[in-house]
Amino acid sequence: MSFDTHRQAIVTLLMAGVPTPIQVFKDNVPNLTVPPYVRVFTSTTYPAGQPEDMTHRSIRARCRIVAHSVGQTTDAADVVSNAVRAVLLDVTPTVSGRTCFPIRMESSVDPKPDETTGVLVMDQIDIYAFDSV
Repeated sequence: MSFDTHRQAIVTLLMAGVPTPIQVFKDNVPNLTVPPYVRVFTSTTYPAGQPEDMTHRSIRARCRIVAHSVGQTTDAADVVSNAVRAVLLDVTPTVSGRTCFPIRMESSVDPKPDETTGVLVMDQIDIYAFDSV
C-alpha cells in the first residue's frame, strides 16, 4: 500500500471538480504564480490496531489533507476555499483495494498574507481527513 494512492485520490477529485481558473498544485507552486490556486499537502498514517481488528494490526489508514487556498485578497482566498470544500466535504474518495469513509473537515484558519512565491497573496488553510480500511 502506497501513501500516494490516498494522495492521488484527493488530487484527482480536486482536478476534476475545482472550477477554472483555480489551479491545483500537488507539488511546489512555481515562483510568481498568480492566484487563484490551491496547494494540497497530504499525509497518510496507520494508527495502532483498532479494537475491531482482533490481530491488532494497523489496517486503518488516516489521510489528512491540508489545502492552502490562495487568492489575491481575503475574499478571493475564501472563494477558493469554498470551491475546495464543495469538492471534498462529505465525499467518499476511491482508493484501489481500500474501503474509504467520507471526507470530513477538521479545521480552518482565516487567510493570512504570504509572499513565499514572490507574489503577495492571501493563504487560507483548511484541514480535512478521511479514513480507509
